[in-house]
Amino acid sequence: MRVKRYILLSLMATTILVLYSCSTLNVPSGKKVKFYGIATSADGRIHIPLPRGWFSADSSSIAPLSFLIIKRDGSASISFTLINLETKAEKINLSKTFEYVKSGFLTDNKHFISLSNNSEFFKAGEKECRAIVMKNGNNFVRLVVFKFKNKYFQSILHYKSNPERNVFIQNKLIEKLELKI
Repeated sequence: MRVKRYILLSLMATTILVLYSCSTLNVPSGKKVKFYGIATSADGRIHIPLPRGWFSADSSSIAPLSFLIIKRDGSASISFTLINLETKAEKINLSKTFEYVKSGFLTDNKHFISLSNNSEFFKAGEKECRAIVMKNGNNFVRLVVFKFKNKYFQSILHYKSNPERNVFIQNKLIEKLELKI
């Protein structure tokens, strides 16, 4: 069930990106992101500020604890989804969760190849994160897994251009993500 939701969310983001990416705008790579509103998951528990030039797509049919924002010119999209893990006797941590999610993504999206064997560890505010960039032709995906309030999330950035600015925005959104338990 969660794999179907993940596939639907990934396909929806990829489709939207392809349909609207005929013309892309170069956004200056300034170090500030201006926000104008709030994006909220269908159940109202996850909130992030909306960057100027982006809008929130209705993702209520995909999963209650997920949502998708899209750049107005269609050149990028960012999704956020709670990862439901079956807890076994083994201890769950960021590295194991990341490998699980990455493996699932690459299984469901065989046309994407990883640009590096190594993933990037970083902090977005107080949230520990792990990320990797994958490519299919001119389409790029940056998969980030992070832990917040004892829950694991994935954020998928689809983009065709301006990677520095889009990655900066994704990291800022992860930092500012709020969860009401």
